Amino acid sequence: MTNSKKLNRDDSLTVKEKGQAVVRIGLLVTLYFRGAHENDVRQNIMTLLADYLRQCGDRLRWTTIPPKFTWARVKGNLLTEFRERLFSTPADASWEFIAHGGAVHGEASDYRVEALGLAEWKDRIEHLSYFTALFPIDFFPDNQEDSFVATVARWVREVKPIHGYGGLAIIESLANATRERHEQTVFSIAQQFPGLEVDYPTVHSMNCAKGIKGINWLTILSEPFVAQLGGISTLQTHFGDQFTIYPYSGGVIIQAGPQPQMGSGNECPDLYIKLNTILRPIRASNGHPFHHYGANRFDLDRSNEWLQRFDR
Repeated sequence: MTNSKKLNRDDSLTVKEKGQAVVRIGLLVTLYFRGAHENDVRQNIMTLLADYLRQCGDRLRWTTIPPKFTWARVKGNLLTEFRERLFSTPADASWEFIAHGGAVHGEASDYRVEALGLAEWKDRIEHLSYFTALFPIDFFPDNQEDSFVATVARWVREVKPIHGYGGLAIIESLANATRERHEQTVFSIAQQFPGLEVDYPTVHSMNCAKGIKGINWLTILSEPFVAQLGGISTLQTHFGDQFTIYPYSGGVIIQAGPQPQMGSGNECPDLYIKLNTILRPIRASNGHPFHHYGANRFDLDRSNEWLQRFDR
C-alpha cells in the first residue's frame, strides 16, 4: 500500500506567534479502540508507538511527566518510559502519553504521537480510547513500505480499532492558552479548506462508540460497521476505480483517491462527498462542541455543521 505521488510540504498555512508555529498543516491518523485496561491491548499500542519512534523518534523533543503531566525535554528512552507507565497503571485508572517535536513545548509540531487509554469503567459507559500520530506532509517516500497508507495499514492490523481516519489535518499548539488564542484561526482555516481534518479526539471519543466521527482520505471501519453497510462486496459496488478498499482481519481501510485533498471554500472534494454519502448512515451524532465559547469558533452548532460539511 503506497501513495502514488509525493506530497510537498507547504508552509503557506502555517501561523506563527513570536517566531514559533502555533497552527500548521500535517498528516494525521487517529484510531479509536476499546480495552485500554487490558494488557494485550496495551502491548498493541506499544507496538504502534515503537513503529512511530522507529520512523520519527529522533525528532521528538518534548513530553509530559506525571503525576501533573508538566512539559519536559525528552531525555531518556520514550518507549521504555511509556511502557512502564502503561503497565503500572491499574485497570480502574486511565493512562496517557504524548511527545512532540516542537522547538518549544508550545509550538505546533507535525511530529507528534499521543494516546489516551481509558479506565475499565469508562469502557463500560462507551467512551473510546484513542491513538493519534502526526507526520509532516512530505515525510513519506514513494513506493516503499513506510508510506503513510502502509503505516496506517500496519497499525490497524495490530490494534483492530473500532474506527479511525487519516489525511491532511490542522495541527494546533498543545499549550492551552496558545491554542485558545488561535481557535478563531483554526475555525477560519477549516471553513476555507473542508478536506482538512479538525481533530479533538478527547471530545470525539465521547460520542463515537456506536458511530464514526466522519470520513477523510483514509477511513477505517471495523467489521460491525462494514456489516451495517451490507458487507465488503456491497461497499465495492458503490465505489469506482478512484476508491481503494484494503480489507484486513478486523475491518477495512477505504482510500478516497490517490492523494488526500484539502478542498477550497464551498468546493468539497468530490470523492469525500461520495464516500460521506455512503457512510453517512453510520455517522455518530455529536453532543459536544470542539471549542467552548466566543464568536467564530467551533461551538456546538458550528461543530455539527463542520461534521456535516460533506452532506449533499
